[in-house]
Amino acid sequence: MSHHLAGKIQKPFGAGGELLIVPNGSGGQWECGQAFFVSMDGLWTPFFVKSIKDQAARKIVVFENMESPRLAQMLAGKDLYIEASDGETPQSAQTTPQPCKYVGYAVINDGQHIGTIRQCLDFNGNVCFEIKADDGSCRLIPAHPDFVVRASQRRRTLYMRLPDGILG
Repeated sequence: MSHHLAGKIQKPFGAGGELLIVPNGSGGQWECGQAFFVSMDGLWTPFFVKSIKDQAARKIVVFENMESPRLAQMLAGKDLYIEASDGETPQSAQTTPQPCKYVGYAVINDGQHIGTIRQCLDFNGNVCFEIKADDGSCRLIPAHPDFVVRASQRRRTLYMRLPDGILG
């Protein structure tokens, strides 16, 4: 599923988890119950509108289960997306989960080369790398950020520390 940029979350606004949002120019209709998405750790995370108020060219929004300033602060500065309808072309250049930028990188796990990332697959929010090993075999490994030690863009290498049992 692709996503359109809907706006930018500016900052918390008030004591009840309200967020000040600047809508994207194309805006569209914003409604209670509507799902918006934020890319968090490379995964599209849905947030459902509990309440919404217009304020000049901005909106004050409270998302369900985000009714505290501390929780609202976690979303400050993030881009806000909506799902694109079938057949629409996304406006945002960033429509794929962040781990997918590593396609083509070599993967090193605890100092051992395990293969090259062929593709990034999203299984209902669980993003995995398809790794092609030097012997031609393929395997899936979770693309979870906790497993990434560092990435070298210059060497096109992803250094990981995978839990025991993931590699077989």
